[in-house]
Amino acid sequence: MENRAQLEVSQRKGNLHIRIKGVYAENTPYQLIDCLQQNYRGTGNIFIHTDRITEVVDARGLEDNSLDILARTSLNKNLIYLIGSKAMALHFPCNKIIIPPSQKARCTGCRKCTCTNKDYIFTTVQ
Repeated sequence: MENRAQLEVSQRKGNLHIRIKGVYAENTPYQLIDCLQQNYRGTGNIFIHTDRITEVVDARGLEDNSLDILARTSLNKNLIYLIGSKAMALHFPCNKIIIPPSQKARCTGCRKCTCTNKDYIFTTVQ
């Protein structure tokens, strides 16, 4: 049985957004790079959303392959951002990983409420 992730593609404010749904398996980096080559218009950033991934099959061995394939394309890894809590497990070449804060219950909404602060975590990938 072949595990194939579904990729949803949208353009917003000049940026390309890709949502990965399902299992992130051995063939998913290749699907992703094909999708990027077909849909990226050459301007703006690329945001890959990982929050709908159900399972990450060990992708560590594909990191070098992904880098190699990406290097053969015209895509710049500095324009790629991974978003979501599962982003670190993907080992996909990118510039930054953005992990949104977990959803907090809203309090009464006082003026100095810290519940409304968005403490996003930005990690620069070397």
